[in-house]
Amino acid sequence: MVRIRPANAVTPPPSVTFISSYGGLGGSEIYLERLLGMLDRSLVHSVISLGDGALIDRLRALDHEVEVVPTSGDLRSFAISAWTLRRLLRASRPEVVHANGLKAAIVSALATMGTGLPVVWMRHDFSMEGWRAQTLALRCRSVICVSHALARTFHGSLQHKVHVVHTGLPEVGVERDEAHQHLRDLIAEPLAEPIISLVGHVIPGKGHLELIEVCPELLTRLPDARILFVGDVPGERFAPYAETLKDRIKQLGLGEATTFLGHRNDALTVIAGSDLVVMPSVSGHRGIETEGFPLLALEALAVGTPVVAYAVGGLPELIADCGALVPPSDRKRLLDAILRLITDRATWERMSSCGRERARTSFSSTAMIAGVQRVYQLAAGG
Repeated sequence: MVRIRPANAVTPPPSVTFISSYGGLGGSEIYLERLLGMLDRSLVHSVISLGDGALIDRLRALDHEVEVVPTSGDLRSFAISAWTLRRLLRASRPEVVHANGLKAAIVSALATMGTGLPVVWMRHDFSMEGWRAQTLALRCRSVICVSHALARTFHGSLQHKVHVVHTGLPEVGVERDEAHQHLRDLIAEPLAEPIISLVGHVIPGKGHLELIEVCPELLTRLPDARILFVGDVPGERFAPYAETLKDRIKQLGLGEATTFLGHRNDALTVIAGSDLVVMPSVSGHRGIETEGFPLLALEALAVGTPVVAYAVGGLPELIADCGALVPPSDRKRLLDAILRLITDRATWERMSSCGRERARTSFSSTAMIAGVQRVYQLAAGG
């Protein structure tokens, strides 16, 4: 991977310790992996994860030494981890702490109290809103939001701390025809047409049921269509939800038309091989909004696969006119948008081309790295 030199060639970049909230491979963890792969190594002071998992192995494969500080979701664990992190930071003395996600920001804010060490909270999602998010922002030197939608919770005197830096991608080189064939071989359906994919963890917020419920009418209109669900079940607490989905598929008689592929290391190829990506994301617990600025939607734009989505979170500013956005939870409009894109080739081609151009010009990795480094410099300067 090509590394991007620090944006400021005169002032040396500050040394940064990166704290990951989790050790798995969710969107924010993949973001961190890619960020560390592109930043100049002189800037990376150390890497600490508050959980173990596949991310740790992947970061170590990039020659990063990773310290794991296991942290559960209870307050006692947060306090113990904050004390451990405080000791590690005092020993290594970085100039900036990059807290990747909510848990990392809370633990880092506790660990750095009274030290003067600046914390930059990288905010990827809506998991904390309102006064709670504002209180946490007060304890941080800066907040980087990956979308304007995420920044809207911060008002008044906090606004000077908040910087919007959209997620960026390096240019991707995936051959759509080859990906198309690979996907049909994978599901052993050489005549499947079209292939519609929903990519993401098997959790309620991703809206699997929204797509499942429109499938009977969809398959009446497109009998050779195949629906793929790509993503794992992240933990035992979501196992009942996964069973609910499979039960509903059975009730509707959709078994032959739907496939759960689980986690895929070749998810980008699956996206490129699909005719359409659907993101019918819905609000989760207590109305918390979803999709801060989803990496999967950005990847779909980059490889030219049109997206049909509910207009939630940061999706409108990401997709703009390069996909089909419909009102949240409006299943009829969702179905209509899917059918229109699949049956109207000219519209499909226009959105495919639009997405590629938008990903290339509006969300480059170069712009992302420059923006993040600028915030590090500001945080280190006080």
